[in-house]
Order: sequence, then structure tokens, then C-alpha cells
Amino acid sequence: MDLSRALERFATTPILYLDPVTGDWEDTGLCGSLQVYDRFITDRAFGQKKRVLNLPAGDPLPEEYGNFCLEGGAANYILESLNEDVRNGEAYGYSYLLRVASVEAQVIADVTEELSSGASAITGEEVIETHWIDVERYRSENSKTFDDVEYTTSTLSLPGIATVDVSHKIRLVESGDVYTVSEVFDSLKLTVVRGMLAGV
Repeated sequence: MDLSRALERFATTPILYLDPVTGDWEDTGLCGSLQVYDRFITDRAFGQKKRVLNLPAGDPLPEEYGNFCLEGGAANYILESLNEDVRNGEAYGYSYLLRVASVEAQVIADVTEELSSGASAITGEEVIETHWIDVERYRSENSKTFDDVEYTTSTLSLPGIATVDVSHKIRLVESGDVYTVSEVFDSLKLTVVRGMLAGV
């Protein structure tokens, strides 16, 4: 039995990617089948934020793009992991774990200028990149300055292509909230940031 042909039969939905330069959704030329789950299978976010996308063997999803969506769908996704489906030593399909990315965010950096005294001063900020991301509350952290004050530390999941470090900030476009970056690490194919809401 040709398992790839079986996957092709159901992989009928065109997959689009977000062009990072123009901000337009473009056709990848690939079609897939999105699997929807109505119960928790792994971690608490699985049934609400994660989906499995199946593609037949051939061209895999282009990982050089950060955000994907399905034609006609309302949700944006980021790629969390890839598993090849293999039988008799050959890949017959690809199974992707996608995470819903419902928040548009900008990676921003401070612009500095050297003063005549030789000291550096922050004179503004610039947008480095824009991505659709996922934001989750991680935990609360005690203030080092004030008793009985807690700050909310959040987990921000960005596409693996995102360029971010602890000198950057992340601004959520719709709310205007700005997060300072305390930690950056890779998790499967995601770039994950631990951040605290600035100004609270």
C-alpha cells in the first residue's frame, strides 16, 4: 500500500506563509490536512493551542518562514516540531506540530547615541522584526525592591527564525504591552522567551 497516496487524498487545504518583508500571506504551493483534537492529550495547552498538520512525502514545509496559516482559516500558526513518518526505510509523510500564534508582536531594540561626555544615552527604539506569537503566563516572581509585590513572568513562544536576545524587548501590537527579556532558549523548533511586563 502506498501510504503517501493515502495522505495525498486528504491533504487538500492550501498552506500559506507570512512574507516577513511585505507582511502578505503567500502560497507555499503545498497542501495539508489539519487534525483537530477536542481533548487534552499532552500538556494543558494541547487541545486549545496545538494542532497536527499532515503532509504527504515530497516537499516539506519551508522552515525559513516563521508563520503559517491554512487558506480560509482564521488562525495563524508557528512550527513547534516535525516528525517524519517512515515505513520500510522511506519517508511517506510529514507530521507537524503547530502552535496557534494569536498575538502580533514586535521585537524592539533601544537606539543609543554617544554623548560628548562619552556616555551612552537611549534616544529611541527600532523594530527589528514582527511575528505572530503565543503568550502564556508562566509564574509570578517576588519583587526585589518592594515587599508583597509580585511580577508576572510570561512565556512568549516565537518562530524559530526569530532573532531576539536579552538586550531586546517585545511589544504586543494590539495592547501595546512591552515585555523585558530575561531568558531566551530554543524548544524544539521554537524560540522561547521568558519576559516580564515592563512598567509594573
